[in-house]
Parts: sequence; C-alpha cells; structure tokens
Amino acid sequence: MQRVASADAPRLAHSAKRARHNLPALFPANAPLTVVYQPTSKQVEVFAIDDNGALQNVRRVHFGSAAPLWEQPVALTGPGFAPPGAPVTAIFQPLNDQLEVYVVGNDGAVMGVWNEHNGPWKPAFNLTAAGFAPRYSELAPVRADSIELTAVFVVDNSGTLQMIWKLHDRAWQIPRTASDPGFSAPGGSVAAVWEPKLSGRDAVTNPGFAPAGARWSVYSVPFACSA
Repeated sequence: MQRVASADAPRLAHSAKRARHNLPALFPANAPLTVVYQPTSKQVEVFAIDDNGALQNVRRVHFGSAAPLWEQPVALTGPGFAPPGAPVTAIFQPLNDQLEVYVVGNDGAVMGVWNEHNGPWKPAFNLTAAGFAPRYSELAPVRADSIELTAVFVVDNSGTLQMIWKLHDRAWQIPRTASDPGFSAPGGSVAAVWEPKLSGRDAVTNPGFAPAGARWSVYSVPFACSA
C-alpha cells in the first residue's frame, strides 16, 4: 500500500520512461493508495478515497506503440462512499476478467466495487452488514486460484480476524472466523498470501477455513496474519 506524500497532488512515476504525471489534488495528506495490474488490457489501475469520500480510479493505458498515458482520475462512486483517505485495496480476479476494489464504508460495512472485461464499473455493494469493522480498517485480499477462491481478510470490531469469501466467482458467503476475539486491534493491519504446496496437489493448511459443505480430501487455503 502506497501513501500520498503530502497535501499536494500525488505523483505517479513510470520508471521505464522516467516520465512523471501530476494528478489533481484530490486526496487527503497520507491517504493510502492501492495499485493493481489488469493483464488483459495491460493497464495499471490506482485507487484511493478522495477528500469527499468518493472512490477514485487513475489508469495508465497503452495506445499501440505509443508511450503509456496516465488518464485523469475518474470517480467510481459518489461522495460519502467511505471515510476520506480510508485504506482501500484491490485485486484482479481472472474469472470473468474482473477488477475488484474493497474498503470499509462509513457505516462499518465492507464494501466492494468491480468491473468485468474492462467494462463499466458496477454500483457499490455490501460484502458484510453495517457495523462489521471500524472505519479506516485495513483489508487484505487474496486469490487461491487452484480452488477459485477469493477472500478478503479484516479484523472486526471485536478484534477477531475474519475471512470474507466466495468460490468460483459466485455470491459472497457469510464471513468465517479465523481467530478468537481480541486477536488483534480492531481494524488493524492485516496481510494475506496464497501458499501453494509443491507435493503434486495442494495440501491442507487449516481445515477450519473449508467452506461449509465442502468434501475436499486435499486442498489449500490462504494464510493471513495481523499485527
């Protein structure tokens, strides 16, 4: 996660060309930024919550053999979507060629915004009920490609590490508890990684993460940690 260095507009550098592009001053000082690569369209996408609480998207696009171009920011939501400068995270989800962006909204719900095939962005939706996590909570998304699992980790209001998940790009399921209450500070820093095993097939890391009703004899799951 990157942060805006000052109250001035953030600057994004394309190191290969050593070109710089100054963006309008939209974001609070030290606002977290997140960036993700869209491999199908070969675009770099940057996301942040602006001074008005709107989710903003800045893209670096390619036009044939020309040098990449940073476009002007585009608001993906209206004002008040999330607290200004709230931590935001994003992930590329290869099923249906989707980009998905997550943040905790003003009401404490984990929210998502997404598009598919580089098309129009869909309206924001809730992954959880209101009051699930503190405002300004940090989130950690992860993909487990071998079982087509997408998960988002967050520490909820009780200090419990929670995994919000879906399989095969179907509906988001009820969050699964990954720790006892008091495991970490509510809304605290959290990171997640997919750890495939090298034993021919993926191996069990923690059967407690298995989705309800699953009958896998051998599988693997994301690993998450928090400070």
